[in-house]
Amino acid sequence: MKIYRAMTADADGLPLVGRSARQLGVRTLDQMPHNDVNAAQAHDIVNPGEGMSAAPHDPGNLPKNRRPIHLHGGTGKDPVWETDTNDLGPQLQFIQDRPAHGVVAAKAPMTLAEFEEALAKTRTRWVRVIG
Repeated sequence: MKIYRAMTADADGLPLVGRSARQLGVRTLDQMPHNDVNAAQAHDIVNPGEGMSAAPHDPGNLPKNRRPIHLHGGTGKDPVWETDTNDLGPQLQFIQDRPAHGVVAAKAPMTLAEFEEALAKTRTRWVRVIG
């Protein structure tokens, strides 16, 4: 399945890795109430079901504030990237929790450091499709 996420591009043209809703990564517990995971320190545990938001099937499923202006009247500033759930690697999975939303999550409990490393390893598997 194809999934989509709006992310800032880094200088090398790939998604910028970081702890922001606009980057390849998750917002940690210290960013509450907007956290994506219940972990803040490198050794804290990230559980399956927690993770990085993405939209399944169609970039039009992204929230309005994440979609670029020319995509269904969005207000987002970042390009949209696509990857296939088969390309997430052995430690990650996509869990669709609503028709237009899901999370890239750990397959098994792992530390925040391990989870962030697994997400970062997907960096070259995201293709810029809009913007």
